[in-house]
Amino acid sequence: MSQSKIIAQLKNSSPSLSTPLSLEKHAVNTYTPKIFYEFQDELKAACFSCGVGDKQKDDNHAIDYTDIIDQGRNKTYVVGFKMDEVKLVCTCKKFERRGIPFRHILCVLKDRGFKKDPSEYLLSRWSKLATCQPIFNSDG
Repeated sequence: MSQSKIIAQLKNSSPSLSTPLSLEKHAVNTYTPKIFYEFQDELKAACFSCGVGDKQKDDNHAIDYTDIIDQGRNKTYVVGFKMDEVKLVCTCKKFERRGIPFRHILCVLKDRGFKKDPSEYLLSRWSKLATCQPIFNSDG
């Protein structure tokens, strides 16, 4: 098989899944392949290197705090989850720096039974549809 045929075949195929989680199934259809593989690595780390620790509730601000024990880093992080806005913030701040959900946030999403990432964690620049959107609008 020629190299161009192999490249064309790879472009038209979906990456293989590593877990049976709906989060991963949703991500493979949403993210570009490169970003999906980064997401997949973080999801595997959430499943195999991270665990849920203590949980605390702040009723005044409607925020749940979850300790995530990251055995790979030998450290504990705190993820705040604001239920009414479906907003998650981790003390590691990796989402804010990189733009894809990091293992600690994914661990909380998995623990809470989410089937897909909340929409604010799916940045359009990493989506398969990013190339379908106009770079500039006609109004300037």
